[in-house]
Amino acid sequence: MAAHPVRPGQRDALGRFVEEIFGALPRSEQRRWADVYLRGLLTVPGRKSLQSLARTYSPSHTVSQSLQQFINCSTWDWSPLRHAVAGYAHTTAPAHAWTVATVAVPKRGTCSAGVQRRFVPDLGRTLNCQSAVALCLGTDAGVLPVDWRLQLDGPWAEDARKRSRARIPDRVGTEPAWAHVLEMTAGLSAQLPPAPVVSELSCVAEPGRLMAGLLEQELDFLLEADPDSTVMPLLRRTTGAPPQGVSRPARIIELARRAVAAPGPATPSARVPSATGHGREEQLSAYRFPVALPGVRQPLRMWIQRPAGRNTPSRIWLTNVTHARVDTVAQLIRHAVGRHDAMARLERDFGLADFEGRSYPGWHHHMTMVTAAHTYDRVTRHRTAPQPPSTDGATTPAPGTSARTPAEAVRAHRSGPYASRGETLLDDRAEERPAARFDESRTPGGVPWPRNRTRRPRPERAGSDRAGQGSGLASQYDSVSR
Repeated sequence: MAAHPVRPGQRDALGRFVEEIFGALPRSEQRRWADVYLRGLLTVPGRKSLQSLARTYSPSHTVSQSLQQFINCSTWDWSPLRHAVAGYAHTTAPAHAWTVATVAVPKRGTCSAGVQRRFVPDLGRTLNCQSAVALCLGTDAGVLPVDWRLQLDGPWAEDARKRSRARIPDRVGTEPAWAHVLEMTAGLSAQLPPAPVVSELSCVAEPGRLMAGLLEQELDFLLEADPDSTVMPLLRRTTGAPPQGVSRPARIIELARRAVAAPGPATPSARVPSATGHGREEQLSAYRFPVALPGVRQPLRMWIQRPAGRNTPSRIWLTNVTHARVDTVAQLIRHAVGRHDAMARLERDFGLADFEGRSYPGWHHHMTMVTAAHTYDRVTRHRTAPQPPSTDGATTPAPGTSARTPAEAVRAHRSGPYASRGETLLDDRAEERPAARFDESRTPGGVPWPRNRTRRPRPERAGSDRAGQGSGLASQYDSVSR
């Protein structure tokens, strides 16, 4: 199928999209070739080489040279264009979550920006590849990537010759995945209403660092925890002595195993996608008490995911939204898992892995065009016809359930009557317990742990949207579910 750029008097939907997104490009030639490149990504089947993209416009070989110049050599800034794509997506399909995704693009040789041999957790093997981190909008139209960071570790951190050949700016350094995510969430927060940040462990290997940074940005989150990380349960003392061995720091996987094996009243649960995929589902339920994580100065709620009928946890999630309902958390997890289908679609249908250049700016230019093409396709489909439930996070409320999105539910919990009363939404029953606070006492490992003492209220920062909802931990965690 051939496509043509917008000509005078021809105002098709794609043409209007091109004008809205790429109208900020300073030169008319850049806007022209952005149109041609975008239409090629949307219409060319199979591999998206420069030659195949050029043939959608003209058989002349000069067209592919012009596209090569536009992607690899032109100096246009990709950041404003990505902001425009995010705004366009949010206008039609508001974000319920901000999903972290990673992608590995196999490469030959060692000259393309960021290429080296690295272990890819999603594939379970080592590849010679580029590795990128994406921040996506989890919407009813699916998971839509809107920003990207290329990981430049290993030899790309210090080899000046390699960096110069790939045209990597001096200001671009080596950052871990969690730092890239914090940089992207800070930029997106300045543009769009905040939404909970969700991520699987394979995307961010140090979730504790990411949690601490997101709390500094006053963002909510639901992150998969490292099963070997150490936490401390914050137990009640009003109902008698806690079970032996549970009140002291423990590996989170051991705590989860005890929780699912211990007898007690049933807690609300939901079905969520399995960690292994293949369309399987598992059971999600909450741990009864908040937990403390080293380096994160706020108690968290632990959610345990396990195969139905088994007491072996497959995944453990931590969130700072301690009063979220189980169906809200389950929908956030669907957005986190939905990034797999989104990345596969980008690679299969929109040329994510087809960039032939080696430069750092060229890679970002290509990924910006891929992002725009994917967003236009998904948003257009969502706008023009009702879509069935998507496998990449788009959901349809079940009959008789609330149609509120996870982001709306979280905001309601923050500002509604539950926030002022301190009631848990995990169960209709609640009982009071002493409020916990963090003091300066430390464990043998040098980590501050909470004590069950009352904390003096601390004034909210000026301009905070959470001011007036209670101060410190006493107002947020004064009850737990039975």
